[in-house]
Amino acid sequence: MVENALRFLSQQYSIDVSFFIELYQLKLRRFKHGTAKADVYSLLLTDGTFLLDKYSFEENRCRFGGCKSKANDAKERYALEREISYEKELVQDPNEECSCKIAQGTLVVVDSLSDLRKFDKTGLISEHIDVESINRNSGLFPLHILDNPNAIDSDSYYKINQFFIFCFLDLKNCSCHYYIANPVVSPGGPFCYSYFGLVDNLSYTQDYNNFKLSDLNGILLHFTKHTLDDLFFLYSRRHSRVFKLTDLVFYDGEPFVNDDPTPLDYIFLCSYSSFSYGKEPPRFWRNFLLSFCKSNRLFSRNLNLVVLNVRLFEGHSANAQASVYTIQTPSEEDLGSLSLLQGFRYTIAKGVNVYEHQYSFLEAIDSSAISKVVEELNLELITWRILPDLKIKNVTGLKVCIVGLGTLGCSVIRQLLSWGVERFVLVDMGYVNNSTRQSLYVHKDCHKNVSKVEAAKKMIIKIRPDVKLTMINMEIPMPGHQYDELHLFELIENTRSIVDSSDVMILTTDTKESRWLPSLLASQRNFNNEPCPLVISAGLGFDSFMVIRHSYKQFKGACYFCSDSEPLRDTITGRPFDEVCTVVKPGVTDICGSVVVELIVSLTQHPLHFAAEHGGKSCVGNTPHSIRFSLSDYKFSELYAEPSEFCICCSENVMFSLNVDQEIVKVFSDPAILLKHSNMDSIIEAAEKYKKEGADEEEFVVL
Repeated sequence: MVENALRFLSQQYSIDVSFFIELYQLKLRRFKHGTAKADVYSLLLTDGTFLLDKYSFEENRCRFGGCKSKANDAKERYALEREISYEKELVQDPNEECSCKIAQGTLVVVDSLSDLRKFDKTGLISEHIDVESINRNSGLFPLHILDNPNAIDSDSYYKINQFFIFCFLDLKNCSCHYYIANPVVSPGGPFCYSYFGLVDNLSYTQDYNNFKLSDLNGILLHFTKHTLDDLFFLYSRRHSRVFKLTDLVFYDGEPFVNDDPTPLDYIFLCSYSSFSYGKEPPRFWRNFLLSFCKSNRLFSRNLNLVVLNVRLFEGHSANAQASVYTIQTPSEEDLGSLSLLQGFRYTIAKGVNVYEHQYSFLEAIDSSAISKVVEELNLELITWRILPDLKIKNVTGLKVCIVGLGTLGCSVIRQLLSWGVERFVLVDMGYVNNSTRQSLYVHKDCHKNVSKVEAAKKMIIKIRPDVKLTMINMEIPMPGHQYDELHLFELIENTRSIVDSSDVMILTTDTKESRWLPSLLASQRNFNNEPCPLVISAGLGFDSFMVIRHSYKQFKGACYFCSDSEPLRDTITGRPFDEVCTVVKPGVTDICGSVVVELIVSLTQHPLHFAAEHGGKSCVGNTPHSIRFSLSDYKFSELYAEPSEFCICCSENVMFSLNVDQEIVKVFSDPAILLKHSNMDSIIEAAEKYKKEGADEEEFVVL
């Protein structure tokens, strides 16, 4: 080993927690299962550090809201880099003045920790940086820069600093296992230094191999007026000023600075860096020196280097302000014999180099959002292998209204929460009385006269803190019940607002008459081709249930009331207690709630959405009009019925007859009027006449 060989520090990385959180989201939604490769981009800071953050997955992102418009000099830019605040959201597309320098990298994400450890990392790096390849343009590493002086531009020295990240994301525990490497191409013989000195502030005239403190002050003064456009720049002792690297050209091996012949001894290649106080320059110098020497054919020549302490921008006056080197470049033969050094970052534990790193970002996620992370994980996993066509946002973006927060309503809410639904309108005016069957309530709610909407809200927020709830403690008016007329008008208008506010309305109340007004108002909007919710009505029996979806746009199907031939009536007042309460087997309710929600989910995935035809199919399952289930014989039936032209709720005659609230109000005091509006009374009258007097066989079909 050559005693005075120039050795380089390890590459410095600054990996913000936002990088891992964004990577988590990409793995969940884009990469999914299997090994995935993607481009990543690090911002090169003034000191050569690779910054990785949530914007590293976008090729063109300026972190400073306009760069030069935000930083008038290098010192201000350095201060901005140290104070990058993602809460300020300065990030935007770069403008023409953007001076951000980007290093491109390759990200590899695998499915398991064992896959990560077995992955051929060195092989992939060698594929990208093929030193032996004659085709200099192959891969990501632009080796043509090393041979072609005309290829040099201001960004060339950033393009040759590639990095590689190999990782496994533990999605459940929010942690990342990773390897990170910054490969370098090494010549056959090393760069050697013949001089090394630390510039201090003790003597203004002290000479450091032809570099003085006055030269350092000249550089610092320059950057109080100018931004640092490039990671590397040059200082000419002859001109006593700073130049861009592209101002230096060689003709027949002789240097010219700004077209002025300048002795090589008076030229100093410079950069800023975090200071090590040792003889090792930063790692990003390694590829730079190699490409600079090859492109300019500087074989076995002396070069002057200056590495300035980046903390000078902070106003520090420490003794060590810069490192000055005089190095000898390798021979032409050595620069023609290249080898690849992988450059994996490592830590030392118990005397052993450890290349695998682990970072947990669980604590960086707000505690209220952790449950959402797990929930998103479970939903996204469905799309990985089982249902890749599932459009989760079609479900999670719904706003769902549930009228009736009893046993069935609670079950439906729990199922919708499991599917990631975030917005609810919940309507009930009752009080908690049964915590064993109603899953959103607890025992103490029963004895404190707590309203269902209040108790449900507390429990839902405990289950999912970020849910958006609209709780309405209100009675839905029911035909056949007694109301003050002015109050009834108010209730009708409030019910209309509820209907208009949602994408889906699920009716889970105990009585038939309580479902009529919401069904009517939704049918009116649908009839008039106005935006309306999908209405689903679910009814429970002792060991059976029925779920039916109403007509929606081009889908025409019977509603909950289409089979009725009798007027609505008060089914609560005066009835025995065992008839007022819904008596069902406990298992029926949860099965019914699941069927309601799965029907909605299936409809969201159909090309026609809620207007899917009966007998249709989406990636989730069938889209039936109605579903009936019997627990005693475990039998499901999918049925379709056409809407009745005599329906007391959705028929055309009723739509025309009840087109103003004044007419709707009359129904509540006299529900039998619905038979007249729907022409059902003529059917009933004809049927009665048939019973009494008989009729021609052509008029009726007897079943």
